[in-house]
Amino acid sequence: MLYRLLSGRYVVIIRQKQNAFFLTTLLLLNWYAMHKSSPVINPVVVLRKEFDDWAVLFNPDTAEAVGINPVGVEVWEMLARHQDMDSILSFLRQTYSEVPETLASEIDLFVAKLAEHGFVGYEVDHRD
Repeated sequence: MLYRLLSGRYVVIIRQKQNAFFLTTLLLLNWYAMHKSSPVINPVVVLRKEFDDWAVLFNPDTAEAVGINPVGVEVWEMLARHQDMDSILSFLRQTYSEVPETLASEIDLFVAKLAEHGFVGYEVDHRD
């Protein structure tokens, strides 16, 4: 699914419906990661905060839902404010104690998993 933003950029929302699309999805995610595109939330996805700062993301287009922990909620809310990954990582390192060395890869994996299921996409310059 492709959304055009008012900024003149496009947002690609990748959905994985069948195993046949798995390799294509991984290749596209890898291409977007190599081109330093920014993850953005799918505009139809709803965030519902629950108890203990956990939340549920619900995609009404696919009827998929996923629970996310408080760090995932922070990441989601920063993506909603159009923060880039460097800003998100910096914020998490300043906010939480005992942040693991693997934080960047863990957050990348979290965002990639959300992208696999259509909760986020990647903003790319339409001139590329």
